[in-house]
Amino acid sequence: MSIQDYFDKLPTWVRIYNQPLPGEKKHKVYFGCNDENIPTVIIKWCEKGRGFGEYAFQFVDGKMYCDSEGDKRETVKKILNIMVDQCIFVDELREE
Repeated sequence: MSIQDYFDKLPTWVRIYNQPLPGEKKHKVYFGCNDENIPTVIIKWCEKGRGFGEYAFQFVDGKMYCDSEGDKRETVKKILNIMVDQCIFVDELREE
């Protein structure tokens, strides 16, 4: 199986990740368990046909930073849109 065939079989999803999974070593950038106690949100993503990765958003000295693993701004926006599209909005639940 080629790597592209593998990527084509992956589902598309996005998750917010804020701590190591059971059995994983703590990582210094993750919110709640980082050495520097920097507010951080990790977005893990998987996109059919493309692959997977994660984005780290940090708030340092009053500025927001994003480590996008080399992805461009438009690609990060596309992944964040996927996350919003798969969300259940609390206000919409209250209206039902």
